[in-house]
Amino acid sequence: MRTCPDEKTTRYIDHFQLPTEIAKKIIMFLSQNDLTILVRINKQFYKVFIPYLYKNIYLNKVPYSYRDSEPYLGFRNWSTFQVPQKIKENENGYEETDSKNKVDTQSFRELLRTVKENPTLVPLIEKIHCTWHLNHELLSEFIVIILSNKNNNLTHLENLASFEIFQYIWLKFGNSYNLSKMQHFEMPYYILCPEKGVSNVPQSYIDKLDNLMKPILKAQPNFWQNLTSLNISVNPLFYSRPFMVKLNIKKLVLNIRPEKYACSWTNNDVHYRHVFDMEALEHLELLSWFYEDSYRIKHIYEDFKLYEFLDYPNIKHFELLSMPANEKFLQRMVNTWTKLEAMTLSFAFSTCYSYTFLQNAAFHSKLKILKIEIDQNINLLSCDLVPENADYLVKMRYYPSSCRCTTCNSIYTNIICLKYMYYKDKVNPTSNILLIYHNNSTNGETPDPADKAFVLYDEYINRDFAAHILNEYCIYPHVEISQDLPDLSYRVCDLKTMAVRISERLGLPPGLKLLPDDIVKLSHYMIHAFKKNFNEILRYFPNLDFLVFNGIPLEIREEASQKHCFPLYFSEGYKSNQLYETASIGQDLFS
Repeated sequence: MRTCPDEKTTRYIDHFQLPTEIAKKIIMFLSQNDLTILVRINKQFYKVFIPYLYKNIYLNKVPYSYRDSEPYLGFRNWSTFQVPQKIKENENGYEETDSKNKVDTQSFRELLRTVKENPTLVPLIEKIHCTWHLNHELLSEFIVIILSNKNNNLTHLENLASFEIFQYIWLKFGNSYNLSKMQHFEMPYYILCPEKGVSNVPQSYIDKLDNLMKPILKAQPNFWQNLTSLNISVNPLFYSRPFMVKLNIKKLVLNIRPEKYACSWTNNDVHYRHVFDMEALEHLELLSWFYEDSYRIKHIYEDFKLYEFLDYPNIKHFELLSMPANEKFLQRMVNTWTKLEAMTLSFAFSTCYSYTFLQNAAFHSKLKILKIEIDQNINLLSCDLVPENADYLVKMRYYPSSCRCTTCNSIYTNIICLKYMYYKDKVNPTSNILLIYHNNSTNGETPDPADKAFVLYDEYINRDFAAHILNEYCIYPHVEISQDLPDLSYRVCDLKTMAVRISERLGLPPGLKLLPDDIVKLSHYMIHAFKKNFNEILRYFPNLDFLVFNGIPLEIREEASQKHCFPLYFSEGYKSNQLYETASIGQDLFS
C-alpha cells in the first residue's frame, strides 16, 4: 500500500467501519510508511490508526532499518522520527558531521508545530525515547508542550542525558500532577562524559538534586512507588535520600561512573536490597563509563557492590555494557539466575571473552535472546614482517575458512584472493599469498623498521574484510531485540558506497572492482565460518529465538527438525551450512 487510493475508493472507505480489534491485527503487518498513508485516507482510518503512530515516539538521528523477513516487526511498538545530523563530505569523499550545525532542526520544528496545532495528539503520546544529539531547546519545548497538557498520558521519557533539561522539567512540573502518570524516571549526571583522571562529585550537584526531589515528594508522596523503571547516573548506595522507601521497580539502568563521592556520604551499611525490592527487579542493565586507563577499573565489581545483584532471584533480562570481563561474576551469574530470558554481554575496550562459561547455565532452557561478542578470528588473515635481507617487506596470507562448502570456496577464490588480495605485480591473481616488495613501497630504498611497520599496518587494514563489514563501514544496523526497540542504522554504510571505497583503497582495476553483491557474499562467508560456534550455542540454549553474534543479527529457524541461524539482514541467497544434507553426504561417501 504505497500509493493513495482514487476518489471512488475513498468514498467507499468513508462508509467502512473498522473494528478496533481488527485494526490491532492489521498493525502487526504494516510498516510505518504504510500506516502514515492510511491515516491520510479518510477520517475513519485516521481515528483508528493515528493512536498507533503517536503512542511511542523514537526521536533519532538515523532512519529505521527494515528487516528482510519481517519489515514491519520494529514498528509494532515505536514510530521512529528522524532528526538528522547535518552531514558534509570531506576532501576524501568521506562523510563527517558538520560541527557548526550538528542538527537539522527543521524536521523537529515540524513535529513541534504539528503537536501545537493539534493538542488532541498529546494524550496519545505515552513514551518518548531521545538521542543525545537532539537540540536541547527544541527538545525542552517539545516535552513542555506535552506535560503542560493536563490530559497528557506520558509514562516514559527515556534516554534523557541532559541534566539541564532534566532540571528545567522538574523545576517546572515537579510540584504538579502533570507528571503523576510517569512510570519511568531518569536521573542524569551534570555532565554527560566523565573527565579523565580522578574527579569528585560536586556538592552543588547533590544540592540541586535535593532541591528537585523535595517538591516531588511533597506534592506526590506516592510518585516513587508508581515507578516501574529507573535510569540513574548517581550511585544509589551513596544517594538514596529521595527514595525514602524501597523502590518496587522492574527495570534498573545503573550508570557506573568513575567520579568519587565525599567520605561524609559513605555508608557501608547501605546495600542494593535496601533501595530496590529484590522480588520486583526483573531487568538489570549495568553500563560502565570508566576509561581504560583508570586504575579503579579492575575493582569495579567490588567497589560498586555489583555481586549483590546476584542475590536478586527474578532477573529475566540482563545487559552488561562496556564493563570489564569478570570471570567470578559471570560464573556466579550463570549458576544463580534461573529465569534469564534475554542477555547482552558487550565487554569494555574491545575485550572479547570466550562463551564456554555459558555451557552449564542454569537458564539454558529459558533464554530466548542472546547478544554476545567473543574472541574469534573470522577472516584468517595473517600479515608478517620479514627479515632484513629478504627481497620483500611484507608477506600476507589469507587462510581459507573452516567451511569448505562450494559457495565458500567460490567466495574465497573469486573475491578474497582475487580482489581483496589484489596487487599490481602479483604473479598468480588467485593466490592466497601476497608479497609486497621494496621497490613497490619505498622507491627501491631500504626501509627502516618504522617504514616497514607502517606498510604492514596499512596493507593489513586495507584487506581486513571482516573489520570493514562489522566496524569500519558496518553494514548491519544496531539491533536491540531484547528491548523491542527499532533497528537503527548507526554508522551503517550502504553496500554500493562501501564497495566503491574499498575498491579505491585496494587499487582494483575496472574489471575487478568490488560489487555490492560481493559484500553480501562476504557477510555470508563470515556467518558460515561461525558454524561450530552457532551449533554450540544452540546446544547450550535449545529455545533461543534470536542471536546477535559479534554484531551480526540472526534469527533461529527450524527446518526438518534442525535449528540453524539465519541472517536478519542481507539474507537473499543465503543457504545455511548448519543443516544436515543427506544427499550431499551420501555422494561424498560413495562417490
